[in-house]
Amino acid sequence: FTKYNTTFYTGTNGRIFVSEFGILKRLINTQLDISKDIFSIHSIDGINFIAGSESGRIYIGTINNSIDSLTIPNAGNVYSVAMISDCSFIASTGSTGGVLFVNGRLSKIKGIRGTITKFAFFNEDIGYASSIVGNSVHFWQTVDGGKNWQQLDTTLSMNYVVTTIEICE
Repeated sequence: FTKYNTTFYTGTNGRIFVSEFGILKRLINTQLDISKDIFSIHSIDGINFIAGSESGRIYIGTINNSIDSLTIPNAGNVYSVAMISDCSFIASTGSTGGVLFVNGRLSKIKGIRGTITKFAFFNEDIGYASSIVGNSVHFWQTVDGGKNWQQLDTTLSMNYVVTTIEICE
């Protein structure tokens, strides 16, 4: 994942690497559980990031190795994460749906059916998601920062897998 001249890389066993202006370094922090894989990473400014991992853990940090963690209760693996603003994020927890974190409070995502596969936000209000429902891929939109979601008309068959959603400005 690349944002503002910073590239974030995830690896097995809790490894997170950052390349800033061509210099690669590994983020090492005691908060990272080195026995768990990092599945997803996202940044809105190239400095602050959020990462989702096995067993419901989310890591929130900066490229200067300041990392905190949050465990989502009753969650499976955190497959997709997206920062919405510097104080809010959204995360997919597989078949258990997902959670929205705003101003220190976690709440379940409302309106998205199925297993959420990916998120992308245009700004703090407008965002998109994909999910697998039955034998097809569905797409969703929010206009209130992830609090509520509406299904879009576009669907794909299960022959397709959505691994990335990008928004053109």
